[in-house]
Amino acid sequence: MQSPILDETLPHQMNFPSFKGTGKKMQQPFINQYDVVIGDSKYDSENSPLHNWSDEVDPAIMAGEEWIHPTNDIGWISEENQGLL
Repeated sequence: MQSPILDETLPHQMNFPSFKGTGKKMQQPFINQYDVVIGDSKYDSENSPLHNWSDEVDPAIMAGEEWIHPTNDIGWISEENQGLL
């Protein structure tokens, strides 16, 4: 599994903060209990609900901690979250 991390940041994501010197280490992508890769910035796992979406899919299936990457998350772009660094 390839990692999108470069020098404690994700340069491919516009306005993404650098974690360098913050004491918070970038974490590698992981595979959740549904066999979906989380945190690789590709969003391309075969088992992802995104690949099998229909009107019958409940979006709540993608809720919970197993769907959130601690350091590769769009939420880090917000000013409030960057203040945590």
